[in-house]
Amino acid sequence: MENAMETVGRKCTAQMADFERCIVANKGDGSKCVEPQQALAQCAAAAVPMLQTVKEQCGPAIRAYDACMHNNAQKSDDELTEACTPALRALWACTERVKAESSS
Repeated sequence: MENAMETVGRKCTAQMADFERCIVANKGDGSKCVEPQQALAQCAAAAVPMLQTVKEQCGPAIRAYDACMHNNAQKSDDELTEACTPALRALWACTERVKAESSS
C-alpha cells in the first residue's frame, strides 16, 4: 500500500493540499471539509484503482477500525492502541489479501 500512497501523493497533490488547508482552517474539524475530502477520494480512486477494490472488499474491517477509533478517541494513546490494534491488524490483513489477489 505504500506505493499506492506515493502514487496518490504524486497524482493528487492539489486535492491533498486543498483538503489539508480546509482541515487547518477549520481547526481539525473534518466535518466541514466534505467537498475537498470527496475530491481527494475521487482522485485517489482514479490514481490507484486497487483502492476501490480495498474499500469494497475490506469495508467491514474499515468500518470496524473507524468505529474503534471514534469510540476510544478520549482514551490515552496506550489505551487506544490496546483497544484498536486488533481492528487495525484485521484491516491490514484484509488489504494484504486484496493486494495479493490483485497481483496474481
